[in-house]
Amino acid sequence: MRLSRNVRRFSQPLSIVTCTDKLVANDPSFVELSLERLGDDFDLVHFVAALRSNVTVKHVCFSGTFVRELQDEQWRLMLQSIGQLQTLEELQIWCSTIPTAVFAETIRHAQTLQKVYFFRVGLDGSQAEFDALAAAIQRHPRLRDVRIGGFHITNDHEQNANRQQPPEDIRLDGVVQALAQAP
Repeated sequence: MRLSRNVRRFSQPLSIVTCTDKLVANDPSFVELSLERLGDDFDLVHFVAALRSNVTVKHVCFSGTFVRELQDEQWRLMLQSIGQLQTLEELQIWCSTIPTAVFAETIRHAQTLQKVYFFRVGLDGSQAEFDALAAAIQRHPRLRDVRIGGFHITNDHEQNANRQQPPEDIRLDGVVQALAQAP
């Protein structure tokens, strides 16, 4: 896994072992986590445990390359774990598909989160899941800055095809309203 510690932009990438050790040690200089690629030494269980116990990381960025190398369940677990970071202020997700239900849960748990940036992402979910996302955004105590640089909606066309149902029409009115009400 290639990870960057960006106390200053463009710092040297850290190995996954070093990164995990810094997370576990709550290294006060380790405040930015940029997840770029999986590596041979990646241990998801150990990494997630390190994330959940960390109190120093304030900024997390997921690259599309990193996310595409994860299996769907691993990505969900990673998002849930990021929501457990006690000091998380900023979350960036690049070129990925985001399960809306899990993302809503991440927002609900990340009480210190102030900024969310999406760039070329797909939001995957049902109408009920988008409504839950809207509620999570609206009720969040600190979320103030949400930037979306291109996105599209998916709603599990394969699952709908298996049930022989047409894809559900997703309305984003609630999400747009929640975003508009954020200070």
